[in-house]
Amino acid sequence: MVILFIICCLFAGVQSLLNITVAGKQNGDITLQCRIPEPVPNGIIVRWYSAKDSWLTSGTRVYKHRNHMSVQKPAPNEWNLHIKNLAQSFADVYTCHTDTNVTVSIISLVIESEPKFEDGLTTGKYYTVTEGGYAVMKCVVSGKPEPIIEWFRGNESYPLKVYGSQLKIPGVQRYAADLYICKAKNKYGADKRSINMTVAFEPEVDVMSPVVYAKQGEAAVLSCVVQGSPLVDVYWTDNDDKRISTSWKYLINEVPAGNGIPVKFINLIFRPAIITIHNYGKYTCNAKSYESHVQKAVELKRPEDKPADGTFTYN
Repeated sequence: MVILFIICCLFAGVQSLLNITVAGKQNGDITLQCRIPEPVPNGIIVRWYSAKDSWLTSGTRVYKHRNHMSVQKPAPNEWNLHIKNLAQSFADVYTCHTDTNVTVSIISLVIESEPKFEDGLTTGKYYTVTEGGYAVMKCVVSGKPEPIIEWFRGNESYPLKVYGSQLKIPGVQRYAADLYICKAKNKYGADKRSINMTVAFEPEVDVMSPVVYAKQGEAAVLSCVVQGSPLVDVYWTDNDDKRISTSWKYLINEVPAGNGIPVKFINLIFRPAIITIHNYGKYTCNAKSYESHVQKAVELKRPEDKPADGTFTYN
């Protein structure tokens, strides 16, 4: 009874000695402190408990999670709990107390980690929206402290000043098609995802000039501008509605507008010394999607057919 009385007196007020929250990095190590006042009473037993797993240790003996936990004694009055290879499952409230039920430490352990994208919830690498629709791209990220998410267009040199897990674009227009980047960061690191957004709209065809004049034997260029997404096929056809391919007579030159703009310039070039009387007539620029086919014609004429006032009639 005398020994018990001495121990109780020694530990009076120790219950509030250490009551803290600490953070450990996922996959890292951490040591939770348990220190009793000196001198250490003979025969005292110190144990660690957790809210999830109850009794963990007694003295230096470990009963649970032996591959991850050990009791370290850097001093006679310390029974520190060392946890290695921290996983999220170790986030818990740990209590160190004596066999006389005197609490020495209450430590809430929070497991922190670098940003990690949740693949099932984050928008994939490719995203398509119909023109005029509402685009919503998502980047769902885990990590502690909570990561800051920022959005960029094209590359990280062009921030959109949009923050959070979603990028919303109402009334999407075709020129919004581009590469979008979401970047997540906290004190442990940063990660990013790229989303290539395509804006779907039906093909449109326009010609640079509805009439082109060229002498026999001269070179000539017929040009059209095609817009559409997706474009399944673009091509020129001749007077007989036959598809024209690059050959000794013709050169088909296809030039994209670049920077993700859904526009192509399709040039039909008559090589020098090719044009004869039989080559004059209409040539048609064609564009196809999965559901529609649009076209516009250019007429190749002799210079002597040019109106005297310089005007011409659109086809």
